[in-house]
Amino acid sequence: MNRATAVLTAILLLCAIAAQGIPISGTLGRCQCPTTSSSFISLKTIKNLQYIPKGPHCETQEIIITKKNEQKVCVNPDAKWVKIIIKSRKGSRRRTVGRCLCPKTSSDFIHPSTIKNLQYIPKGPHCETQEIIITKKNEQKVCVNPDAKWVKIIIKSRKVSRRHN
Repeated sequence: MNRATAVLTAILLLCAIAAQGIPISGTLGRCQCPTTSSSFISLKTIKNLQYIPKGPHCETQEIIITKKNEQKVCVNPDAKWVKIIIKSRKGSRRRTVGRCLCPKTSSDFIHPSTIKNLQYIPKGPHCETQEIIITKKNEQKVCVNPDAKWVKIIIKSRKVSRRHN
């Protein structure tokens, strides 16, 4: 095999991996906080605290503080002062949309042959409802209603097919 063929093969292989959405070891995915700070932030300057649990999008939990001057700071979730703030706020949590990726969902049927990928995001502190995002073969992303009968059938069939593989 000549050098040009080897380079082309390597490029095509990397493109195929990226197209399949296979996570590459050592990457942070869609983490919002590449670095964190343990420096104390006065409660008087905090406007909002956003908690993002670890999940398929990021392998670490993230805490983003928005100050009253709109500056956003990613803080170390293991810092003692951060743990105290989180503990004190747990009892006073309001119902919010949080970081839901799907503010609206569709129950319109999508034919399975047009589905490229199905992403399931369980409910948690970041969002009060489970979310299902379908990526169609034309790269269009659609948030679908997890309670729609056709969605439940597709999820069940994918779980069964994974067990047999």
